[in-house]
Amino acid sequence: MEKNNEQVKNVWKPLCIVFAALLALSWVFFGFLYSKGGVDFSTLENPKQNYTASGGAIIGESTGNGVALMSAKIAPEDFAANDISPMAETAYTLTATITPDNADDKTVDWSVAFVNPASEWATGKTVTDYVTVTPTSNGALTATVECLQAFGEQVVVTVASRDNEGVTATCTVDYVKKVNGMELTLKKGEEVVTAFDIYRTLTSYSFIPTVQWSEGTIEYDSTYYYIDILSNSDLVEAFDAEGISMRPLPSNQVDHQPFNDPDNGAYKYSIGYSPLTRFYGVDTASRDQFFEKLSSWDGALFYLKIYVKAYFVDGGEAEEVLGDFYCDESVSILYYAQEFDIGVGTVDVGVSAADVTLDQSAVVL
Repeated sequence: MEKNNEQVKNVWKPLCIVFAALLALSWVFFGFLYSKGGVDFSTLENPKQNYTASGGAIIGESTGNGVALMSAKIAPEDFAANDISPMAETAYTLTATITPDNADDKTVDWSVAFVNPASEWATGKTVTDYVTVTPTSNGALTATVECLQAFGEQVVVTVASRDNEGVTATCTVDYVKKVNGMELTLKKGEEVVTAFDIYRTLTSYSFIPTVQWSEGTIEYDSTYYYIDILSNSDLVEAFDAEGISMRPLPSNQVDHQPFNDPDNGAYKYSIGYSPLTRFYGVDTASRDQFFEKLSSWDGALFYLKIYVKAYFVDGGEAEEVLGDFYCDESVSILYYAQEFDIGVGTVDVGVSAADVTLDQSAVVL
């Protein structure tokens, strides 16, 4: 009996080793099946949220002799009521006050010009293509200033008394640069790529945005970048229809993450099987089906939302943001966000196993 038991042990011991090897190789084999070519990523044609605040034309304090100027910004919703062109970016009302108050003739003329028309930027350009000044009536003490587009040379508005040409006042118009858009570069190490290759092991990528600034006479002193990584609801819906259980983090629970490689203007992100399944909350039982479906998915793997926040520096310290990514023009903070979609490149867990054979000579009976 003891001899028979020993023979049984000798048979099962190598078989268990073989079965364990087959089980391990099956992971590699199926991983090899779940592979596909690259898919480009690109800026969305109509980003879900793409907005900007602050920046644009601003009017400085006036200087003058016998005339004082005051300015008031006109809200866009009031443009029509004030005969402002719908093409204007921003508009202001200027009001001139002539002293003494009992002057007989208070009529004035208004004009606009580049501060330095011979500058490299202003040469060959017409100031009224950028900034106009229009009196509310002939000789009126009030006028509207409209900014039609970004400009790169300071503009001066002048009001002069018709009765005394030496009685004038001026104010300058500057343009604080805006963000017109962003381009995103995805790097795998030093290599520029167009999609994520998803391997079982972690692979490090860098998101590097390039901001497209408008023309302007004033630049922000400090610029910071933040990022959201958001799940693709279309992917979740499609995979759910295939019976794949997923519980992605709701977008309203995603934290704004500052760039973790600020010296290179980049956000480094490591992706692999484990973080991806955690990101989408894939049920353990659905993991294989998830990656099989992912290998043929032509949509976005997820979305990136890149935020730009820019500050003027006062006394060496960046001005404080009010609230969570809240922009108030009174503190001169620019806020811009743009969304990108990132596609799937290769889904691959390792090297395939073409065949497995059992060496019967290794089985001892």
